[in-house]
Amino acid sequence: MRIESKWAILIIAMLLISLIGLIACGDDDETEEPTPQPTETTTPPETTTPPETTTPPETTTPPETTTPPTTAPAPSGPTVVYQVTYEDEVTEWTMNVTSEETIEGVDCWVLEASFDENPFRYANPSGAPTTITGISYAISKDTMDVVQAQAQVEVMGNAINSIQTASYSTEDHGQPFSFGDSYSNEQNTEMVPPMYDPYTTPIDIEVTAVEDVTVPAGTFRCFKVELTSQGNPLDTEWYSAEYDMVLPVKTVRYAQYQDIETRELASYDPMPEKNTDIPDLTTPGPEPTNELPECEQRYWFDDTTTECGQKEFCGAYMYLGLQTFDTMDKCEAALAERDTPPETTTPPETTTPPSGNVVGTTWVYAVNYDCDEVGVQGNQITLANDTEWTMTVTGIEDVEGAECYVTESTVDGDAKRRYPYPGGMMPAIDVPVTLAPEGTGPTVYRAMDHGDIVKESFPLLANAMGGINLDVARDYAQDERPSELSDGASWTYGSVVDLATFAFFEEMTWDAKVMGIESVTVPMGTYDCYKVEAKGTGGENPDATNYFWWDVNGEFVCPVKYQYNYIFLGSETKELSSYTPGS
Repeated sequence: MRIESKWAILIIAMLLISLIGLIACGDDDETEEPTPQPTETTTPPETTTPPETTTPPETTTPPETTTPPTTAPAPSGPTVVYQVTYEDEVTEWTMNVTSEETIEGVDCWVLEASFDENPFRYANPSGAPTTITGISYAISKDTMDVVQAQAQVEVMGNAINSIQTASYSTEDHGQPFSFGDSYSNEQNTEMVPPMYDPYTTPIDIEVTAVEDVTVPAGTFRCFKVELTSQGNPLDTEWYSAEYDMVLPVKTVRYAQYQDIETRELASYDPMPEKNTDIPDLTTPGPEPTNELPECEQRYWFDDTTTECGQKEFCGAYMYLGLQTFDTMDKCEAALAERDTPPETTTPPETTTPPSGNVVGTTWVYAVNYDCDEVGVQGNQITLANDTEWTMTVTGIEDVEGAECYVTESTVDGDAKRRYPYPGGMMPAIDVPVTLAPEGTGPTVYRAMDHGDIVKESFPLLANAMGGINLDVARDYAQDERPSELSDGASWTYGSVVDLATFAFFEEMTWDAKVMGIESVTVPMGTYDCYKVEAKGTGGENPDATNYFWWDVNGEFVCPVKYQYNYIFLGSETKELSSYTPGS
């Protein structure tokens, strides 16, 4: 995440805090000055003449300090106006110098923005609808680089604040620019409220050309400055080579939002004197296309529309019940299904009593999540979490032609995890998530003939952008799974997650094999188990290998133990602590 155009990184949110100058005042009670000199009390006075102290003191004249103190002059600086374009929205941003401060040991101007209308955006990569309510920059008086940025946004009704502080790699950075200059910036981001731990983003900065740029304020010869992070394009900025300006003439922001944001100088007052040394044009390489990578035309509808449309989507997108499709037919079929009232007259198949005593079977897993890894942003993430999950077979249901036990669950405690969001074209981030945020855990459908999962759905709270509640479903193709396990048995199955609302689709292939028989000790006891290793390929995150331990005697409709090493950083281990058959 980043705020100023020099800080090109995924912004989940920005912060603006008003700065209030405090003036120290002197003591208002000065009537005691001067203090009368004490008379000697050891010797009685020789005369009856009243002591001199009865004469009114000279302090009856108002002291000079009653004159109001001189107020420090207001900071002076330019007023910079931008015309800002995002999709079809055009707003006007006015930047004024409001104070002068020393930040991180650097003398800075502090500029604050006001808007003719609060800008609206869709954040990248989450797609969350975002309203910008304030922005401020602390800019070095020496190099014109941003030292600190603060801003505030509203995301789905939540006020989110961000403070970003820059640490540059060398002393020679910022203005004055020269063609070929390059340096880097380690940008630290903190969130209020803390959506996740503070993190650092590496940003590479290079002056790649000298070219003439035309904006509403006129045509300026500029240094073209490109910002990237881990090879991903972030911002391109054009700084005037003819005038010493505190902000760019133009900025194109590729990464922060779902679409490109362009800022163009509309006015600069007062205009500085023109420089005498103006560089020649130097424009190596092709002109920028100003196109977001990985964009595609999609058919779509959301909660606010009643018919399918077509538009270009870039990166990740997620808002207002958005669903996207590659054909109009698929879009119209899904829209018709959405608008068709569900049938309620026919009871669901799960009301049919099952044979045997499996329905009513209850078991409890002791669940441990352990993470001590370096996250995708390069920060060490340590998290240990223990919870208790109670599973109950509540019925039988047909799922894609397979008769399945329906198992519902509750979770005692907050199941905290860290999810490494791949980020598409953006640097990835580690998102804190909570499984079963209100205590209701996954619903799992297990095939009656072999016990493995055919389908599962679970609620999840992503603690980012003010909190995003998700209902995730994963379907498994278990056609080749043998009904009885044996040493060396192997098979292949697939899994699919299709979150059309969030434009996320993941299809994986799993190669499973019985590695042998192991004696496994869990809280409920010690059991001889078949150890099954399942290696997955085709997903978003690496290390997709899970392990399952099934009792060799087939006493349970669930694994005695399993270890889940996919999706989250670290591993999640479930161990059987109690088991009560249905009656």
